[in-house]
Amino acid sequence: MKSQRLDMIEEYVLEHKNASLDTLCEKFNVSKNTIRRDVDILLKRGSIMKVYGGVAALETPQTLPLLSYEERGGRFPDEKKEICRRAAELVAEDDTIYIDTGTTCLNLVDFIADKHCTDPDQQPAYLQQGSILSEPGYHFRSRKAEPQDPVLHRTGYQ
Repeated sequence: MKSQRLDMIEEYVLEHKNASLDTLCEKFNVSKNTIRRDVDILLKRGSIMKVYGGVAALETPQTLPLLSYEERGGRFPDEKKEICRRAAELVAEDDTIYIDTGTTCLNLVDFIADKHCTDPDQQPAYLQQGSILSEPGYHFRSRKAEPQDPVLHRTGYQ
């Protein structure tokens, strides 16, 4: 019973973003002392926080809406470029590298465009700004790539 009530209180707060202690007492038909004890337990779960007169939902990865790839790509551009600039310093000539299609990793190509790297099958590959790296069957384009740019697959350019 108590664990169900705790789950329902948590769900209510997450859905409504915040709630006063009085509202929670009325909604769940419990005393203020009971709701305070419940809130203390919920605080330890990390999904809510105390605010004056009640509680509020914490924005966590689980409670935030999932952003589209394009929306994520436009967030924190300076930080992403700095991460990639530093990562590029670790790439040496003739290295074999794998670049994920994440919105941060994508920027790495811009910082290693002048380096001669090798593809996973040990074939020479020159990454040019706007290069497209992909596995067969998966097509991924950088924001700077043009439709006529070659796609570098593990099996070679296509």
